[in-house]
Amino acid sequence: MTIHHFKKMVMTRMEFESREYPPSAKAELASLKINAISLAAPGDGMIFFRGSPKDIGAWRFDYIDGKPTGLGCDT
Repeated sequence: MTIHHFKKMVMTRMEFESREYPPSAKAELASLKINAISLAAPGDGMIFFRGSPKDIGAWRFDYIDGKPTGLGCDT
């Protein structure tokens, strides 16, 4: 998988999981960039994001069986 394909997969999943979020949260998510990927095993781990200094918290995805899932934010 190329990095471009990986980023597209992550952002598509982010859009899907945030479909019912308020507009302000969606705007924040749109500005996020992948900051780090921590793998516990091949295809499993976490994806962390960075955004603007005004972010409400630290956004992350679980990465399970090669797919991002479980979008969350630690405030």
